[in-house]
Amino acid sequence: MDGVEMRDDHGGGKPSGGPSVDRCVCRGVPLSEVLRHLDDHPDETVDGIAEALGMGDRCGMCIPYIGLTIKTGRSSHHPIPQDGGPDRRTRPQQG
Repeated sequence: MDGVEMRDDHGGGKPSGGPSVDRCVCRGVPLSEVLRHLDDHPDETVDGIAEALGMGDRCGMCIPYIGLTIKTGRSSHHPIPQDGGPDRRTRPQQG
C-alpha cells in the first residue's frame, strides 16, 4: 500500500483496479508470508497461520484475508465489503 505494489514469488501481485489489501495492518505482516508459511506447513489452518505469524490478534481484520490467501494462492486482494457482521477477532473453532 502507500503506492508500493507488492509482488512475491507466488504470483500474488496486486489485483488490477482499485485499492488492495496485502498485509495485516496492525502488525505489518505481508500476506506473502502466509504463502511462505504454507510452503512449509501445507495443511495449516487460518488460526494456526495467524498464531504462527502473529496476525489477527488485534483488530482481526486480516483473518478473512488469510483465508483468501490460502484459497487463491494470492497475496493481495480487493477489500472485502464490511457488513457489520461479527467481530473478526472471534473466530469459530476449527476441528
